[in-house]
Amino acid sequence: MLYIIKKYKGNGFEKKLVQQGIEELKNLGNNKMIIACLKGNPSNEFYKHIGGVYVKDGVYKRLNLPENIYYYENI
Repeated sequence: MLYIIKKYKGNGFEKKLVQQGIEELKNLGNNKMIIACLKGNPSNEFYKHIGGVYVKDGVYKRLNLPENIYYYENI
């Protein structure tokens, strides 16, 4: 899970954290990733903006909350 405290949003931290995660995935030999984001969370727009393609609805099982699933290829 990745959360940015509201007062720090909009300063580029989100993008830097995702980029660091992508670099780690690449180092492990991966070129695809999936991100899940709770429905209604404003971060859904961010995940689409950075190239995520919505693929389906899901459920965050631990809390039984609906989420959107985004797919990234050739990261």
